[in-house]
Amino acid sequence: MRVIALIALAAILAGCGLFATPSPSPTVSASAQATATATAQATATPTPAPTPSPRPNPTAGPGTYTNAGLGYRVEIPAGWRRSQCQTTRGDPKVPFVETFTVGSVDEELGSDIGPATDVVYIRSEDAAGLTAMQWLSSGRLGAGTGQRFESFTFDGKDAARVVPIAGGAPTAIVVPGRGRMFVLSRGQRVFEPNTAVGANALINSFHVLTDAELAGPPFATPTPGPTRTAEDVAGAIAKGFSQKDTTALEPVAWACLTHGVENGGAGFASAAKTLRDLKTLFANGLVVIVSAQPFSDQKTDYAAIKGTWNEPGQPVRTVTFTIVKVGSTWYWDGWIDGPPLTR
Repeated sequence: MRVIALIALAAILAGCGLFATPSPSPTVSASAQATATATAQATATPTPAPTPSPRPNPTAGPGTYTNAGLGYRVEIPAGWRRSQCQTTRGDPKVPFVETFTVGSVDEELGSDIGPATDVVYIRSEDAAGLTAMQWLSSGRLGAGTGQRFESFTFDGKDAARVVPIAGGAPTAIVVPGRGRMFVLSRGQRVFEPNTAVGANALINSFHVLTDAELAGPPFATPTPGPTRTAEDVAGAIAKGFSQKDTTALEPVAWACLTHGVENGGAGFASAAKTLRDLKTLFANGLVVIVSAQPFSDQKTDYAAIKGTWNEPGQPVRTVTFTIVKVGSTWYWDGWIDGPPLTR
């Protein structure tokens, strides 16, 4: 019907002479043409430029990893990877610690004395207008016996390092750049020559980027988590524990989950390992009752809910489940054991 209507309309217009052969048009002056062209150009909508594809940015070796937010890059050796678990959460800002590890994602764990596997730390802080040697001498990195500070050149900059008085490899290197001070250090639980080679290679590859190197397409970054509320996470925790269902806990769990003791120490393990261990505890009779509401504590980026933890052969105790906000996403962060319930 729409086609027929258009044909009929064309016939009417033709009958009215609108589609007839036109008479010669009067000549348009050059000034009028220029005005019309300028008007068309002024009112034309510019075509948006296509968004450039992000540059590759691997987080596991071998590969070149770039932290564009803080302006540096490193070469990650084979067998090493960036640890989301042990890196400061949120957008890169000072102070910030980025951690690289040889531990696998599934088996990453540690305690309040440090990780269970070898790591390299890159710590970023405000330079406060100081040179590397001044920054070290001010005590910002702490003080220890049996060590001294040395000036040297690193990445083409006037850097400083902490070395044992008795001799040996530096325990930390301080490099200035982009108004920040970068502290490079290695954490080794057990000396292993092969691991030391990889750790030293990663540290020695550190480079502060220039404006020209940062220009161009952005570097790829992790996909942001889904937007959800603290209440959403609290509900998932209550559901997962009441139904002994780790699949309900997995989507809201942070990369690592902490397990602490009230007024005591704490440890961490990857979410994958923690959920595997919880699944075993459920099968062995663990019963956890969680109150999703009300929050026992709530701040802009932190919340907590209470529950009870009843494990066979152990006294029933109180437990606090912690919830944190990273970006726009809330996550389950772990739990803290409280005192046993009194009868």
